[in-house]
Amino acid sequence: MLLVYALITHVTQDLAERRSAFLLVALSSGFAWLAVMAGYLGTSDLVIPESNTLYSLHLNPHFPAAMALMLGLLIPFARRELDLRKWLLALALVSLALAIVQPFAVVTVYLTLGVTLALRGWRDRRIEWPMVWIACIAGLATLPLLVYTVWITQADPVLRGWMAQNVTPSPAVWDYALGYGLVLVLAVPDVSRRRGGAATLICCCWPGLA
Repeated sequence: MLLVYALITHVTQDLAERRSAFLLVALSSGFAWLAVMAGYLGTSDLVIPESNTLYSLHLNPHFPAAMALMLGLLIPFARRELDLRKWLLALALVSLALAIVQPFAVVTVYLTLGVTLALRGWRDRRIEWPMVWIACIAGLATLPLLVYTVWITQADPVLRGWMAQNVTPSPAVWDYALGYGLVLVLAVPDVSRRRGGAATLICCCWPGLA
């Protein structure tokens, strides 16, 4: 949650907005309680625990750990004044830790970084090559572990059986709309009034690619 607040500080300088955003993230849930009253149990905030913070924090330790590691990788790229070359080893280690805790999340993080850097390059009419190379190097440091994870889940019959039943189909669009509820309703107009800073781009790309 401290890392959540750290990312928020790069989105807005207004203290009241920071506090409101933090509370929305910390207590996020959708309109499942309304859907349940109508006899419907398929909203994303009920069937996908990692889709909202409150559910994730109460379910198991590796979901919030994975979210913290994802934030640890994304926040440095939201800070223009930070010399990422000095943090390359730390970023690679965090990336490796994420690959151990939640391998699927590594793909989401680097897709988010890639799209964010591409949009920044298009907006500013120049590509920030140091950031691109640092993201690539940190990602490549994780690649052998990801390849091994994919191989072992196919080679080991126990893990292969577990993966066969570990399927989470994406809910319908209206399930997502209900599942994100008030957060989604407030996010759309808020994004439209932002100037498109690095942190804002990350916050837009992340849920879209997840």
